[in-house]
This record gives sequence, structure tokens and C-alpha cells, in this order.
Amino acid sequence: MVERVFGVTHGAHIDYLWGLASRELPVYPSQELIEILSQLPRGTVVGIETTPSGALAATPDGAEFGIPPEQTAYWDRVVEVCKNLGHKIAFLDDPDTYMRYAEKLAEQRRIGLQLQSIPHIENNRPQAQPLVEAHYRAGVEAEYIHTVIREQRIHDNILELTPQVVIIGIGHTDYIMINNPLLNSNGKPAVYRRETAEVLAAMEEYAAAISHLVDDQPNPKTLLERELLERRYRAVTEGRVTTETPQFIGTWNTWCRPEGLFEVHMASQNHGETLATIEDCLGTATAVIRQNGDVLTIIKTYDPKRSGVNHNYPISYQGHKVGDKYTGSYIIDGGRGEGEFEMQPFLPQPSRNPNFFQ
Repeated sequence: MVERVFGVTHGAHIDYLWGLASRELPVYPSQELIEILSQLPRGTVVGIETTPSGALAATPDGAEFGIPPEQTAYWDRVVEVCKNLGHKIAFLDDPDTYMRYAEKLAEQRRIGLQLQSIPHIENNRPQAQPLVEAHYRAGVEAEYIHTVIREQRIHDNILELTPQVVIIGIGHTDYIMINNPLLNSNGKPAVYRRETAEVLAAMEEYAAAISHLVDDQPNPKTLLERELLERRYRAVTEGRVTTETPQFIGTWNTWCRPEGLFEVHMASQNHGETLATIEDCLGTATAVIRQNGDVLTIIKTYDPKRSGVNHNYPISYQGHKVGDKYTGSYIIDGGRGEGEFEMQPFLPQPSRNPNFFQ
């Protein structure tokens, strides 16, 4: 059974030249973690989030797929330390799943190359929009494979290989230890510690990162981040945001409709106004809806605690009804953003909006 779990930051990213350039930084295990490993009995099984060297092949487009050295430096060092201490290594990542991720990234790259030859203008919408949406869909599917499906395989491998110590990325461990904790031999949650990396300088030539073990609790925001990823995946695979039944469904991104997909859940009416909750891939918002003839207005405000937008600026929508569909535009308070939207009644299964993204 797992006795100790370490959630680690095994890579860092910096922007420099005022955000015009960026690169990955190698991160290495903290001295505190190495000291803990050195105190374990010889022969301890240590499970780590990586694959054996050479386990990954080429992607279908012929490009040799390899994890950049900046991302493997952490795990290479852990393997080296464990071998020197006489510990056994349990490789927890799944090469087949990682290759699925690489294949999806290759698909996204191919679509991106196609898009480069098609100007992103209204006259080209019939040719460009399907590629824009396919590019977005491939990116979301790649992220879902990399985060969710890999995590499921890693969790399965932990149960099968039964390491006493587990070292995997902090995004995975925070979610696992909140949602479905790994248990020790006494049936209680394993001892959990987090390791964070601090970037010491933002200048490209001086940048470096140093790791430290901390004793804080799993970050509860991980649950929201995972929920938003699940929503993005549901949007591109099912054309839905939630599993509930809304009264309306629409999008605030008419060029990439799955990205802006939203559902309107009516709550109550009061003096000609309808109070509603709007769910989209950014989170949860409250809304006040008014209708005057064929003109619809919506004032939407995201809940910062239940969304990833980190603001509560009012967003004003105004649309006109044509047939059973509303189309119009929106603007974020203070001119912080604007765009177009469309919305229509939600049709329950089995006739549920089969052509919303077609």
C-alpha cells in the first residue's frame, strides 16, 4: 500500500522580452525530497510519473516524439537518486496513452498548417470555421488525454504495482488526494506533501528554478480546474456543457462554437425579468434576462469562486429573434471585450440539437 505521496512541480515556464518569447525551465527535486528518499529502507518501491527510457516511439506524421529535456530532467534525477540508494523504480505512466496524446497533438499541428493558408475573415468562414473548430477540438482532446486519461492509467498502475512511495505531478496528486485519496496499509489516506518550484529570475539568460517541500493541503482549486476541463471535453465531444437539462443552448464564440458553448438554466421570473444560471466552459454565471418583443437582453456576471475568469464584470448581451434562434452581440463592462453570440431552445434527447455545431 502507498505510505507516502509527493505532489511535485516537475517543470517551469517563463515569459521574457515583455511576453514576446518564452521557454521551459528544467526543475530538479528538492534537497528535502532527496533526504527523505535517502532515509527509506533499501529496496523501497518508488512509483514515479514517467515511462522507461525509449518507451515512446514516433508519431503517425513521422515526427520523432520525445519529451523535451527540460521536462525529463526532474524524473531523470529521481531515477538516478533511487538507483544509487538501491530503491526499486515503478514507472507509473502509460506509453500507449502518452502516444495517443502525441498523436492528437500531431493532428492539431496538421490542422494548424491548413489554417495558415486560409485567411480568418468572414468571406472564408465556410472553409475556415470547420478547421478552426477542429483545431480547438484536437487541442481539448489532447489536454483531456494528457490530464484525465493518463491520470486514470497512473492510478491503475499504482494499484497494480503497489509502490510504497508515489511521486507524481502536483496537479494529479491534488485532485487524487481530494477526490479519491490513495490509502496506506492502515486504510487511511497516505501522508501527502507538496513540492513547489520557485522561478528565481525572469530574464531568459538568468532564469532558474528551485524546489521546496511544503506541508500545505491539496489545492481545492484543482477541483474547479478539472471540472472546467471536463466541460471543455464534453463540449467538443457531446455538444453539451453539463449533464443537466437547460432551457436554451448557445455560444458566445460564433467562429469556434464549442469554445463558447453555454447553457441557460432558468430559475424564476420576477416583474418581467427572468433570473437564470448560465453554465459554460469558463464556469458558472448568474444572469438577468429581459425580453421585449423580438429583442432579448441578458446581463451575465461570472461567479469568481465558481469560474476561471477571476472577475465579476457585467457582460451585456443583446440579440434579436429570427425563427427560433436569437443572434446578436455582447460587450464586457468597460470595453474589456466583445463578440457575437447565438442562442436557441434546447431540444431534449433524442432530438437534442443534433446540428448545433454543423
